[in-house]
Amino acid sequence: MSSRYHESGAAGRGRFEGLLSLYDASVLWGLDESTIRKAIAAGRFTIGEDAQKFGKQWVVTKEAMSREFDGRRLMRRMDAMIARIDDKINWPD
Repeated sequence: MSSRYHESGAAGRGRFEGLLSLYDASVLWGLDESTIRKAIAAGRFTIGEDAQKFGKQWVVTKEAMSREFDGRRLMRRMDAMIARIDDKINWPD
């Protein structure tokens, strides 16, 4: 799937730079869109600064996504790497 935005993930330049649709943010961070919506509803994003709804579409800033979810993404990558290593090692029973 290709992003509807620039390769940087930003929706243009200027005041819109760094904005992501929930779809694009979910793809980049490997999350479900509902996870981000729940984080918005729970107050983890400041409306008007970190996230904004335009009609039916939410947008979030790349900075806020990094703040809220980069630790989870790193943990998922580490878990996947450990699983791959475990698959290659014949551990004694």
